[in-house]
Amino acid sequence: MQALSRSITQLLFFTSSFLFCLYNVQAQDTLSLQEVIVSAPRSPGDSLRHVSSNSITQMLDQSNNIYLKTNGGSGSITFSARGGSSSQSQIFWDGIQIGSPMLALSDLSTVAFSHFESLVIEQGNEALWAHSGIFGAAVNLQELEEKQGTGINWQLGSFGQQKMSGTTGFDCGNFYMNSSLSYNELGDTYRYRDSGAKATQRNSQLQQFSHLHQLGLKTPKDHLHLTTWWTNTQRGIPPIIGTNTRDQQRDLSFRSKFSWTHTGRFNPKLTFAYRKESILYNALYSEFRDLQQKLILSHNIDKWNFQGLLNAQQSIAEADNYTEQAAQFNTSLGLNVNYTFNEQWQSEFAFKQQWQKDKLLPPVLLGKMIFHAHKDVKISYSFGRNIRLPSLNDLFWQPGGNPDLKPEHSTSHQFDLSYYSPSIAPDLKVLLGLYHSKVSNWLQWQVDDQNIWLAQNLDAVISQGLDLDIQLRSRLNKIQIFSDLSLSLSSTKNKAPNRGFGETYNKQLLYSPQFQCRIGQRLVYNSWSLQANLHSNSRRYINPENTESLDAFVILDLQASHRWPLPKGSIELWLASRNITDISYFQVAQRPLPGRSFELGLGFHLP
Repeated sequence: MQALSRSITQLLFFTSSFLFCLYNVQAQDTLSLQEVIVSAPRSPGDSLRHVSSNSITQMLDQSNNIYLKTNGGSGSITFSARGGSSSQSQIFWDGIQIGSPMLALSDLSTVAFSHFESLVIEQGNEALWAHSGIFGAAVNLQELEEKQGTGINWQLGSFGQQKMSGTTGFDCGNFYMNSSLSYNELGDTYRYRDSGAKATQRNSQLQQFSHLHQLGLKTPKDHLHLTTWWTNTQRGIPPIIGTNTRDQQRDLSFRSKFSWTHTGRFNPKLTFAYRKESILYNALYSEFRDLQQKLILSHNIDKWNFQGLLNAQQSIAEADNYTEQAAQFNTSLGLNVNYTFNEQWQSEFAFKQQWQKDKLLPPVLLGKMIFHAHKDVKISYSFGRNIRLPSLNDLFWQPGGNPDLKPEHSTSHQFDLSYYSPSIAPDLKVLLGLYHSKVSNWLQWQVDDQNIWLAQNLDAVISQGLDLDIQLRSRLNKIQIFSDLSLSLSSTKNKAPNRGFGETYNKQLLYSPQFQCRIGQRLVYNSWSLQANLHSNSRRYINPENTESLDAFVILDLQASHRWPLPKGSIELWLASRNITDISYFQVAQRPLPGRSFELGLGFHLP
């Protein structure tokens, strides 16, 4: 009760502080509020490779309606959005999916985000056209496809944490080359709280090496870009509470991507991507190979904008838990049309036809209307129809896989209202989103009466909710203030009970929080910065009958930094504390997350 009372007090304090900044700040030398890519407060102009945070997962955790699922300190990290499952949200690399076709999951712990320049988050219908099978959110990582600066980051932290990354690049005429290295290490143990008492989690060690290399050639009309990306992750799997297992896992991945972009009548962009990944979990081995080709054409005619898409992807997988080699071959062909009626009204329509081998799938559809009610106010409504195919593990993993699974089909409605006032002090941006989706044949793994996980289709699921995001940029005397408030309400319920799984009708689905809140405050004075982030999650059910759940939690992180400008570049020093109130919390059942921890980092950057 004391911990809950303390958490409520923190939430009320941060909310009142945010409202104070919103209504009582002095309008002096107001800062410009740029288009925000990620809602987490960051320094203007910072790239991902310069972000002084534990990892990009902290930025996603502060983004509206994103829920992380961390399997212990060194375990895999997946994410979901808008009440969906983790397989309905994916990470993309310049539009190319990097999640495993075997698991249909994106493991954030195996991605060295210091290699990338920025990320864009698209939720719901916004992700429908460019990415296949996304019901929740698409996170698209973007490279800097030109010469990048030189930088070195070094970080030490509690529980044996050590991170190092470095980037460099040079150019010669139209040619450029960049290289990025990353190393991440965690110790064997970390401390957490179990029912208020301190406890130690073991077998949480991690070592990760990653290297990304770029070659590019730019001419006035053509751009050739080649990237290779290699990652080696060796980790222990933290045991569940009450056990003392020493499971080990090794992830090896090689990815390469070649793109050609031409500036001309149809502005073609042609991309070839190849990847090979293998996982050794104790003595169980699995690997997959994936080849993808993608062509995008675009053309403008007066008030019309046309975009064409052709995508082909072939995946081959082998695993000790498969009875034979598994393969998938998917092709999609699409057209996106934008029409501007006048300064107030715009429309968008998209049609995408997909094939799986020689099987024709139902088409993907998108219709959207945008109304600029005022120069600072935009209103939009969209309707979408989407489809997501079962993963290879859903179909073939033994035991539990089901080759008779049906694809998921969704019908969704989305309403968005945005307000942005760059000319009125303080700079304020408000985003309000409402959504409603009906998903047929929802894919979910559930435990049967014999305690065996089985892949099943839920006949019908209704997912609906509300997102609110408020961003404020202002100045109080010489102090710059960056404030963010995000709230989300979500209901994702089974509307058609399945046999053999108890009373599940109208129950919230597993690991789907009904309420989330994020509050960020960042104060900047000259070269000093102080940042506080508070995030809260409601309880999450861990069985279909909603009789067992993970407790709600409120986490507070603090970070202070100082930047010394150089004639060219800068040096930055930062100190951070995660979970500063040292509470006990879980994102996955029986997988405790670390208690209070500290980090010290140093970064050196040249343009």
